[in-house]
Amino acid sequence: RLSTAARGRAVVGALGSLVEHVRQVLAVDAEIKAIAEEIKDSRSMLLMGRGYQYATCLEGALKIKELAYIHSEGIHTGELNHGPLALVSEQLPVVMVFTEDISSLDDEPGPPISEKFRLQLEEVLRRKEGPTAITAPP
Repeated sequence: RLSTAARGRAVVGALGSLVEHVRQVLAVDAEIKAIAEEIKDSRSMLLMGRGYQYATCLEGALKIKELAYIHSEGIHTGELNHGPLALVSEQLPVVMVFTEDISSLDDEPGPPISEKFRLQLEEVLRRKEGPTAITAPP
C-alpha cells in the first residue's frame, strides 16, 4: 500500500497541473450541461466508484442533496450486488466514476480495478441504457 506521506506528495505534485485540468473541464461544459438537463427532473440518483472514486461519489451525492435537493447515494461498486443493483432502472440516473489513479495500485485480490469496473458496468447495462460514466481522458 502507498503510505500517507507518499500520497500527500503525489497530491501536492498534482497541484501544478490543476489549472490545465480546470481548462479541460471547462472545454466540455456543453456536454456537462446536456447531462444535467437530462437528470434535472429526477427524484433520485446513484453515484458509484471504487478506490478514491468511492470517496468522490460520497461527496458528490452529498453535494447533489445539498444543492439540488435530489435524493442521491454514493456507493462502492463492489457493493453493487448487495442491494443497490435492485434499484437500477431506466428511471434512475446512474453515474459511474472511473479514473486510473493511484488507487489502481491497491492490494485487492482478484482482477485489476479496470476489470472490476467493467464487470460492474455490464451489470448496470443489463438493467438500463447508458449510465453516465466519468473517466480519465484517453
